[in-house]
Amino acid sequence: MKLRAAVHLLLAFAALSRAYVPAHATDSEYEAEAAGQNFTDPSRLVLSWWPDEPGTPEQVSHQISGQNSTGISRGAFVHFSEDNLLNGTTPWVAWISCDESNTTSPYPDTDIFTLAYERGAKAAILYSVESLTCYLTSDYSKKAKANPTLDIYMTQSLGVSRWVEDQFKQRIPADLLSNHSSFDPVVLNSSMHTIEEAFPDNAIPKRGYIIASLYASVNGTLANPGSSSSTSTSAPAGTPTSAATSVTSHVELYSKGLGWLITFLIGAYIL
Repeated sequence: MKLRAAVHLLLAFAALSRAYVPAHATDSEYEAEAAGQNFTDPSRLVLSWWPDEPGTPEQVSHQISGQNSTGISRGAFVHFSEDNLLNGTTPWVAWISCDESNTTSPYPDTDIFTLAYERGAKAAILYSVESLTCYLTSDYSKKAKANPTLDIYMTQSLGVSRWVEDQFKQRIPADLLSNHSSFDPVVLNSSMHTIEEAFPDNAIPKRGYIIASLYASVNGTLANPGSSSSTSTSAPAGTPTSAATSVTSHVELYSKGLGWLITFLIGAYIL
């Protein structure tokens, strides 16, 4: 009897924990930009999986800065919807659909990002496999900027969203796919050491989860994994380095060297 009562209580709590997704999918760049989407944002998503090196960085838009955000978020990369329940203690990144089938809920007081944050998510990425991109509702955007929880990103194209979706099936072994591609706090917590071992250099020690690393852009500069500041001048490992920055550095070195040479020659002439 006690077990049955506990099950009923758990199911009731699960219903109360459902949440809505405060975002919409769109095929209109104009509509997305009007809602705050930035298609020139150079923020990056880097996915890593066993046994390969980190994949090619994909450009994403950093929409909301979380509370105490450093501009860098890392964790096991999993689908997350309003059907998930229990809390996790292992770092994870939520992959959340903004397609119509996932944007309504009978419990409109709780949003999906708050639910993910309360369950230990370090960041969330909105995506659509049916439309160009997503955008946050104006009401939620105002609320999130006033009381931020976690970093929120968005994919910038349908192609990127579908490519990322494909990686779950291609990179996670078939026997692990069901519980390593979607949020499962029990499996996550049992994999904590494996996931944390991957953080220093994005090298995954064994098969299982895909690891997501997100690098936010602040004023066009990517967060540096070697710094707690999100305004570092260094690009993170695994992301493309700007050719303009490289050229500028060489010009500066050349100018300094030329200046030293002129100073030396003037001094020698005076002597």
